[in-house]
Amino acid sequence: MKAVFGHEDYRPLEDGETYEKKFVILKLDQFKPEYQTAQCQLFYAQSGFGCDPSKLGGKIFGRLFDERYQTRREFVLGVVTENAIKAWEKEYGMSRDVFFAEVD
Repeated sequence: MKAVFGHEDYRPLEDGETYEKKFVILKLDQFKPEYQTAQCQLFYAQSGFGCDPSKLGGKIFGRLFDERYQTRREFVLGVVTENAIKAWEKEYGMSRDVFFAEVD
């Protein structure tokens, strides 16, 4: 797998669709250089006004693979494809289930 996700690994939102409860790809420029990898780009968007492009506010609450995290709508590139998630799981030896595990 590539070090980071590319344009072929995500799609834009369709009309009326939101990011809520979807895996999305984050832009790398919000991360320190040592975290600019595909492992850190995959994000599970759970809630927040930023999930819905028709609403004001941009904050999105969700999960990186190992922690709760929040980001902003402007840092989201798009909804990840199923093939990209499978490649991520294979590359990092993880299941997408890590995004649903309880975190302290």
